[in-house]
Amino acid sequence: MNKIINLGSIVGPPGPPGQHAVVQINARGEWNNSTAYMQNDFVMCTDGNAYIALHDNTMGRYPSDNPTHWTRFVARGADGPVGPAGVSFSFNNGVLNIIPN
Repeated sequence: MNKIINLGSIVGPPGPPGQHAVVQINARGEWNNSTAYMQNDFVMCTDGNAYIALHDNTMGRYPSDNPTHWTRFVARGADGPVGPAGVSFSFNNGVLNIIPN
């Protein structure tokens, strides 16, 4: 025979504070080695990921190589299947010629 026991509300101690959310993200486009980025700047990288600067003055620090200065915000997805072949074309004397497959 099962007996149900009502324990009431069980509440543990509060946990530690969580990390603060980014208040404002500054989209800066593609990462550039000679650009001085500031905290919360958002950049796209050639590895297909996007990162947010954790500190000011991250110039010359490639995001995926410097996790103390950058955090990955968007991860590149898996490659999809190969699509159908597109049309071919040629350009002669100012005329665009489309060549069907």
